[in-house]
Amino acid sequence: MKKAIMAIVLILVLTLPVYVSASQWDAEIPPATITISGTGGVDVSPDMATVTFGVRVEETTAAAAQRVNNEIMERLLASVTGLGVPEGDIVTTNFSLRQVFTNVTVGGRTQRQHTGYEVNASIRVTIYDLDLVGYVLSAAGTAGVTSTGNVVFSISDRNAAFNQALALATESAKSQATVIADTLGVRIVGIRSVNAQGGQRPVLMVDSPVRAGPGAVMEAEPAMAPTPVLAGDLTVTASVSIVFLIAP
Repeated sequence: MKKAIMAIVLILVLTLPVYVSASQWDAEIPPATITISGTGGVDVSPDMATVTFGVRVEETTAAAAQRVNNEIMERLLASVTGLGVPEGDIVTTNFSLRQVFTNVTVGGRTQRQHTGYEVNASIRVTIYDLDLVGYVLSAAGTAGVTSTGNVVFSISDRNAAFNQALALATESAKSQATVIADTLGVRIVGIRSVNAQGGQRPVLMVDSPVRAGPGAVMEAEPAMAPTPVLAGDLTVTASVSIVFLIAP
């Protein structure tokens, strides 16, 4: 009798319908989404510039090489600070001293012969008054530097411009999503995720107006007129990728 009752209960359990709540059903179905990317850009005027100056000196002794290098660097430092650039905005980025060897032929055999010493030094100057850029470049040539790196213009605080570009990028993505949703006959009901990125493009990199050959040292020259430099505008960009939730 007990076995019969248990069999009937088992049959009833197996044949009963299984009910799933609406919330459980919704959880099992991934929400419908559309993914949109938007970009924005803002043009601003740069307010700072950086430039690197280099000195390469070759002399027969280490002391002589360092002495000539120091003389050039001292003239450059005096000229640049005299223009109004604070000494704190001038930084030494490299200094090296090495022996120089030359291949010579003696008795039909090639040998390496020690011929002197070479000093390589460079400094980076940050200029916040852009009217001084041309004067600083000319002062470098007057001081006797052997090379000038690219002049890079940028902005000291990019947050405000980036936020404007980010707002434009977001509005672009939102506008595109609205057009697509209206066309498809669906509604935007939320946002699943947002990914934002931004970048800054230097507007101008002026190539070196001062370059000397390997080992050459330029003598100090009379003061020159400021080197013409045009900064132009700087474009700050931002982009976003937004995943919108949609529903009928």
